[in-house]
Amino acid sequence: MTMLREQFRSAFVEDAPLAPLTTFKVGGPAKGLLTVRDTGELQKALAILERFNVPYLLMGRGANLIVPDEGFKGLVIRLKEKFEMIRPIKKTRGTLYLHVGAGVSLPSLLAYTTRHGLSGLEPLVAIPGTVGGALIMNAGIPGFSISEALSSITSLKPPRTLIKRYRHQLHPSYRDMGLPAGEIVLHATFKLKPSTEREVRKRVHHFLEKRRNQTWRKYPTAGSVFKNPEGASAGRLIESCGLKGYRIGDAQISPAHANIIVNRGKATAKDILDLITHVQKEVAKKTGIYLEPEVIIARN
Repeated sequence: MTMLREQFRSAFVEDAPLAPLTTFKVGGPAKGLLTVRDTGELQKALAILERFNVPYLLMGRGANLIVPDEGFKGLVIRLKEKFEMIRPIKKTRGTLYLHVGAGVSLPSLLAYTTRHGLSGLEPLVAIPGTVGGALIMNAGIPGFSISEALSSITSLKPPRTLIKRYRHQLHPSYRDMGLPAGEIVLHATFKLKPSTEREVRKRVHHFLEKRRNQTWRKYPTAGSVFKNPEGASAGRLIESCGLKGYRIGDAQISPAHANIIVNRGKATAKDILDLITHVQKEVAKKTGIYLEPEVIIARN
């Protein structure tokens, strides 16, 4: 980490606490935390990490991440500044192409598109992650995924190779954009429909209303924990096994939604991971279906 400290100075922090940076509010520190401002800095950092064989992890808003209690024994990288830019790049009849950096939060993106009367991303309102994370996992809600509004993605194959893919070159599926493992999303272009602020706000409000009764949101959580198996609902499977409300320590399956785990206040990462494992075993035993986690676990 010495070379990173010398190269990046105040942008590099050793023994950085990660729990405050995740929505679950659990986990130990990272050996290092680096904030990069542009693609050049990211490429420089990745070259150093590759040279010294240091593991690394990209972190957005920590909305879909579980950090172990012992922390992460590598470098956590956050994309800021030029990765947080939003700008229109082209307008054709009935379409506006919007360039969005991977570090932009989805709430910030929705605030921008609403303010400028751009329609096409409204179903993503209230999803707390960043654009980069949302693209990698093809985030969405039932009936809509972010790939539907996508025109292109530019990613980085570490340490230095830039790759641009258009929508027709991608093969998105449920909770997966189909990008090669290890590639880092830098920015994307979305294909949106010019409308009015009033109309877009009305659509945003419609999707917010659907979430009004999500009482589990008052606790630290990462949202849906498991992917829905083909033709089934993870939440319904968990509930059918009598696990709604089940808890280990301060980690609890939400009484309001069986595919949500919440931190009741003092949960550890181990509590949450043990609860995930328990759910998988019980559901597999009683239904024969193995539930695949949607959350990402920072493995050492």
